[in-house]
Amino acid sequence: MRLSIALILIITPSLNAADIPAPTALDAEQAVALALSQNNTVISAERRAAASVYRARATTAFALPQLSGQASATRADGTYNAGRRPDEDMTRFALSGEASQLLYSFGAISAARKSAAAQRDAGQAERNLVKMDVAYSVRTAVADVLLARKVLAIVEARVAQRTSERNDAAGRVRAGLAAESELRQGDIGVANAEDDRLLALSDLESRSLFLAEQLSRPHGSIAVAGELARPANLPQWIAKGEAHVNQGTELSALSAQRRSEEADLATQKAARWPTLSAFAGGGHVGRKHDDLDDGWEAGLRVDWSLYDGGKRYALARAAKQSVQAVTAQAEATRLARLREAADLRQRGESLARRIDLQERVILLATKNYEDIRAQYNAGTVTQTRLNETNLVVFEAQLAAAN
Repeated sequence: MRLSIALILIITPSLNAADIPAPTALDAEQAVALALSQNNTVISAERRAAASVYRARATTAFALPQLSGQASATRADGTYNAGRRPDEDMTRFALSGEASQLLYSFGAISAARKSAAAQRDAGQAERNLVKMDVAYSVRTAVADVLLARKVLAIVEARVAQRTSERNDAAGRVRAGLAAESELRQGDIGVANAEDDRLLALSDLESRSLFLAEQLSRPHGSIAVAGELARPANLPQWIAKGEAHVNQGTELSALSAQRRSEEADLATQKAARWPTLSAFAGGGHVGRKHDDLDDGWEAGLRVDWSLYDGGKRYALARAAKQSVQAVTAQAEATRLARLREAADLRQRGESLARRIDLQERVILLATKNYEDIRAQYNAGTVTQTRLNETNLVVFEAQLAAAN
């Protein structure tokens, strides 16, 4: 029995491992496409954009034909009525309906249509903003995973390098060319490098978890393809961004917001004037539900709120201030994006030059390390000098990766 249980415990992990699918390898653009289809924040934005379409439809509904109906059955009696017969039934039945159509509203219908269009555009702009933010977040997350993977590779190479140095020190100690302290110093160097490796591995795991969250996928089901590399076509991408700075998603959202406020202002101005409607209706009323008197009416109706305590004036002033506020915000956003584009251009040019310098530093530092290590093995330099050159190579590699 115990043997059977042991076999089950041994076999089950291997069966589970075989059932686990291999991670899907994605590059940055494939990861963005996956996030835009599965990220819950994007899905939520899509639903809000759809809701804005229905709200826009509701905004203009008052300009369409309106139908209403009423039905009632009542019984009423007073404490004293000399003219009422004792057996008189006080029950009353009523049934009525009306159809109406707004004919003219001094600009209210036009303002409502503009407001509806602005609501639809605002919903679409919000959705696009969310997609832009998610795409940026995913690209950044992919780059962070590649960076963490590169750092881990650098640190693992340093662990191997430190281990090799420790073995060199052990050989020198055995040959009587160095004291035991050099071997202990070598062990310390290996331990510190291993600590760096564990830290880099943990950082890679954290960044992978964040990417999986952005993609709404289980951790471990996604693998990032490719390696950390010099940005391709960066000047062209920056130039494209500068050319479209006045047509950005943020400015589109602010434009829709401004048009909504302008429509609100027009609505408040139109509310100062009367509205003209046509109506037609009819109904039945009587004491018995199977013997009701009927009637009908049709005509034109004018509705005019002559004074509302200053409500329309206050709302119109508020809408005007809101239009001015959104206009100023849009200009501030445009100038900020122009500044960011210019800053990105100079940072990109600086990055390209720095990458060239860092690659040259790595070559020089590596050559210097190889020379110093040979001298250390020959006994002409100290272990401290060797450690210094090792650190220079490590820092140069990290600087180039970052």
